[in-house]
Amino acid sequence: MEIDKISFTETVERLAEKTGVQLRYEEGGPARPSGPQRGRLVEAHRVAQEYYAERLRGPDALAARQFLGGRGFDQAAAEHFGVGFSPRGGEELYRHLRDRGFTDEEVVTAGLVGSSGRGPYDRFRGRLMWPIREAGGDTIGFGARRIFDDDRIEAKYLNTSETPIYKKSHVLYGIDLARKDIARASQCVVVEGYTDVMACHLAGVTTAVATCGTAFGDDHARVVRRLLHDHEEFRGEVIFTFDGDEAGQRAAMKAFEGDQQFVAQTYVAVEPDGLDPCDVRQQKGDAEVRELVARRVPLYRFVLGNVVKRYDLDRADGRIDALRAAAKLVTSIRDRSKVDAFARELAGMLGIDPDEARREVRRASGRGPAGAPDRTTARTTAPAAAPRAEGGVPLPERRDPRLSMERETLKLVVQHPELTVSAARDVHDTDFTHPAYRALWAGVTGLGGPVAATGQWAADLAGASDDPVVRSLVSELAVEPISTHQAPDAAYAAKHVYRLQELTAQRRIADLKSRLQRTNPVEQATDYNKMRPSSRGPSREVLARAGLARGERVLAAEEYVAPAPGGWLVGTRRALVVLPAEGEVLRVAWEQVHDAGWDADEARLTVSEVGDFGAVRPVHRFALDDPGRLLELLRERVSASLLLQRRVTVAGPLGLHVIARRAPAGAGEDAAVAWYVDYDTGLDPADPVVRDLAARGLAEGRSEIGA
Repeated sequence: MEIDKISFTETVERLAEKTGVQLRYEEGGPARPSGPQRGRLVEAHRVAQEYYAERLRGPDALAARQFLGGRGFDQAAAEHFGVGFSPRGGEELYRHLRDRGFTDEEVVTAGLVGSSGRGPYDRFRGRLMWPIREAGGDTIGFGARRIFDDDRIEAKYLNTSETPIYKKSHVLYGIDLARKDIARASQCVVVEGYTDVMACHLAGVTTAVATCGTAFGDDHARVVRRLLHDHEEFRGEVIFTFDGDEAGQRAAMKAFEGDQQFVAQTYVAVEPDGLDPCDVRQQKGDAEVRELVARRVPLYRFVLGNVVKRYDLDRADGRIDALRAAAKLVTSIRDRSKVDAFARELAGMLGIDPDEARREVRRASGRGPAGAPDRTTARTTAPAAAPRAEGGVPLPERRDPRLSMERETLKLVVQHPELTVSAARDVHDTDFTHPAYRALWAGVTGLGGPVAATGQWAADLAGASDDPVVRSLVSELAVEPISTHQAPDAAYAAKHVYRLQELTAQRRIADLKSRLQRTNPVEQATDYNKMRPSSRGPSREVLARAGLARGERVLAAEEYVAPAPGGWLVGTRRALVVLPAEGEVLRVAWEQVHDAGWDADEARLTVSEVGDFGAVRPVHRFALDDPGRLLELLRERVSASLLLQRRVTVAGPLGLHVIARRAPAGAGEDAAVAWYVDYDTGLDPADPVVRDLAARGLAEGRSEIGA
């Protein structure tokens, strides 16, 4: 009743149909369903599925078999998933169902047969057929793919229309095969198509399901929540796979809007080359499908990333625009406890201070929903619209404080070029951020610089440009008063020029810091190491104590001040290495790391190891200023090393997890698997019942992966 999302009355009716019990409806009770009984509709689908599966073996289904074979699915796979073929004739299924004793009303109501003025006809003709089943295994509908070019229906996929037993907003393809593993692994992988579900299951990701002709919605989420036992005491994970195209990004946004229906953690898995799981399995093999799921990233991070990547983050104004756009998205989160965490994540993406991100999120909260006019900002901070000549650059606002040094320097160049000859030799167009000021400086250098100034210098500068806005700017600067009560001299001019160059250097430093903060040390290790100051990393002498293997490159490193100052945490592709200033070096292979967490309030990083069966898990705590990329590396490696996670319920909401970890791909370690048990708070590992359940779970887990 809970899993299939049906009422108590419907549940009793289904059980009565299966057991042959006749129900009597009391007066005043629920009305007896009109039309064909549900059992007859389900039986019609069972017969139709068997018929389609049999026809897949026939000569007229050659194109269908070739389609499956071309995507890496053999006969055994087709039989496992119940795939079939609908004949092209038009009435063959109808006649078959009539011969089996079904009435016209039953087959039409079931959605298997249509009716027109010419008589009944098969709904699906000349198509590859996937049976869509309920969690209990009953077939209630079909998905049909176009395989013939002369098919008069252009739609690539057709699905059963809404019927008394088929509601597309409630059904998930593959749920019958995945339900037990979803509950056991506390994980549900949502893919986009029937062949993606097949590929995932055959590759070992047996928790995969797909929607049927509609986007993942609220009702789908409720079905998944029941299977996951999704509640505050226990949190599973839901992983969406989307294409990297625009449609996939829209789907991710819709999933993000429904994200708060889950207590579970929500993630997105996107293949770097834009391949779907079926293509990944076909082109790269089963292991890459499993790796695709292991590389999943939090859904909110994926959505925020899609927003900020529209902007040039190497420019300060680009980062500001990206911050404003993404802050509106953060404010849409109903769970206010998550807002601060999302703001910190946004700061990391943009390479800005977290406090700046928090302030913008607070400002965005006062603006109302995304798209609403920002009256406060418009009233208090927006400058007046700058004049713009058609096809030209905008005229800068004269009182803009951000541009005051650029304007004052150019006034000196226009009015007193002789004072700037020496200091301006090292000025470049990159020292000017406004396009009009930059264009004017280009005119200055084009005439030979201030040293080439004549008695008609302002007129020469105006004549050197075809842009009316630049000519107007020269006229303004030629008469605008210099911001000093005394006559300017060479020292005054040099002061402005040097300050202008200092601002340029500060911008470059900020840009470099921002790029460094946005660069992934794992995926972009070369770029990251080039930008990272060498003084921040451990010395060669310190690294020599780490005992790194040949070719084992350092991906991230942070210095800690406690438990003893002067120690280093070093992350490589193979392990986390703890290098204290004095004492024994600790090396923890990634498959031996259970979890990592950062407490920003206490500035403390916690790393827990895999513990022996029933033993207390080793936990290490380090105090440091900022975990930087080390924390991201820890989380990525911990996620990628997870091989199996099996939930075992002990009593009520309490239970334990049997977990298997293997060295992540590329770590260079052997294939040894680390097994351990994670107990809910309140369970005693030494209790005989708990210990027996844990041992049984370990045995089942080892059997499942063949270890």
